[in-house]
Amino acid sequence: MGLTLYEQETIINMNREDDDMLVYTADPALMRRLSKLAAYKKVKEYRNGGKVIAMDFTADKKLLFLRGKVLKMELSEEEKMKRAEKLKAARSAKTHDGVVEK
Repeated sequence: MGLTLYEQETIINMNREDDDMLVYTADPALMRRLSKLAAYKKVKEYRNGGKVIAMDFTADKKLLFLRGKVLKMELSEEEKMKRAEKLKAARSAKTHDGVVEK
């Protein structure tokens, strides 16, 4: 049985003496994301019935960035169209297995 959405928490633990932080997460999307980033080293897996339900990662605490407010990008219709065309071109350049053709 998986965790409820409420139980899929993420905890960041750090102190002023150490240069690294510990990130505990039971959020499956965040586990996948952090596993792909070279700066985050997996140190422990928590299992329930053979299924991974949480992971601990360490990383340099300089990677943590806190913002005071949410920034919203204002784009003109022309800029939106340019970006959409660029994204469409990039997506069409990929093969079915995600490898970019040249």
